[in-house]
Amino acid sequence: MALRTLHIGVGGRGVWPVKLFPKRDDLAVVGLCDIKADALEKAREATGLGEAACYTDWRRALDEVECDAVVVITPPQLHHEMCLAAVRAGKHVLVEKPFTMDLAEAVEVVRAAEASGVKLSVGQQARYARGNLAAVDLIRSGEVGRPQAAIMTRLSKRPGVHHSGEQRHSYAWERGVHDYDTAWSLFDAEPRRVSAVCFNPTWSPYAHGAGMYSVVEYEGGGVCTFTCSFMSHRSDNSMVVECEGGSISVDGSSATLIPADGGEPRVLDPGERVGAEEQVTNDFLAWLAGGPEPVNGMHNNLWILAMVEATGVASDEHRTVDLPAYLAEHLGG
Repeated sequence: MALRTLHIGVGGRGVWPVKLFPKRDDLAVVGLCDIKADALEKAREATGLGEAACYTDWRRALDEVECDAVVVITPPQLHHEMCLAAVRAGKHVLVEKPFTMDLAEAVEVVRAAEASGVKLSVGQQARYARGNLAAVDLIRSGEVGRPQAAIMTRLSKRPGVHHSGEQRHSYAWERGVHDYDTAWSLFDAEPRRVSAVCFNPTWSPYAHGAGMYSVVEYEGGGVCTFTCSFMSHRSDNSMVVECEGGSISVDGSSATLIPADGGEPRVLDPGERVGAEEQVTNDFLAWLAGGPEPVNGMHNNLWILAMVEATGVASDEHRTVDLPAYLAEHLGG
C-alpha cells in the first residue's frame, strides 16, 4: 500500500519530492501546502491533484488531509513547530535540513515522535555525492585503513543570503549540517570534541558567521578540519582524507586515491547509484517498513545539531566543547 504524503512547502527545495514521489508506486501525494500561489500551481501540475487538495494554511492542511506522512520543506525557523504538530498528530515526517534551528527544540520533537510511535528523517543529501560514496566504499573495504585526518574545504561567494541571513553562526546552520554529516560518513566514528571560530567578512551580506573554521575530533583519534565560507572570492569544494594506505582526494562527483607507496593515482568509481534525494526517500521508506533507523534518522541528527550548536558555543566562548557531554546535557542525561 502506498504511503500517503502531505507536502508542506512545495517551492524551492520542496520541488524535488513533488516531482519524484508521483513516479513511485510506493508513494501517493495526497495534499499540497504553500503560501505562494505559483508554487502550488506548479505542484498541482506535477502531481495531478485538484484544488481541493491544495492549501495555504499548513495547520488546516494537517488537520484535513488524510495522510500517513508529512514532508516539511520550509524555512528552517518553521521546522520545529511544523514537525512537532505533525508527529503529535501521529504522522511520520521527512524534513529538509537542518532538522530545527535549536538542539533543545529537536529533542522535543524526537521525544514527541517516540511518544506517538512515529518516525522522522532529515534530508541530509550531501553525504550521497558520488565522490563521497566512492571514498566511503574504499574506506569500508579496509584497503587503506581507517581515516586518521582530513581537511574539508567549502568556499563559495553567494550574491545574497538565503534563509539564514540574520542567523548567528549562519554558515554552520545552513551548510555546516551537511559538512559535518558528510565527514562523519567517512570517519564512521562518534564525534568527541569540537573547537571553532565563526567569522563574517566586511563584504558579507550575512548578519553573522558567513564563514567557519572548525576542528572535530572523533572516537579513535581521527580529526577533521573544516575551512568554510559563503563569502570567498574563489570556489573550492574539496576534501582530502588521510589514511595509512594513502590519501583520498574528493572533489564533488569524483574521488581519487593517491597510494602511500607512491603508485599511480587511481580514480575511484562508486558504480551505479540512485540520486541523493531518491536514496534519502528509500532509506525513509525502508525504516517505516521495519528496517533499521537510517543514518539520516532523527536520533543521529541530534548529534549533527549538537555539533552545529556546539560550534557556535566554541566560537563564542573560545573553548573546546565536549560533544557527548553537550548532547547528554540537552537529553537530560
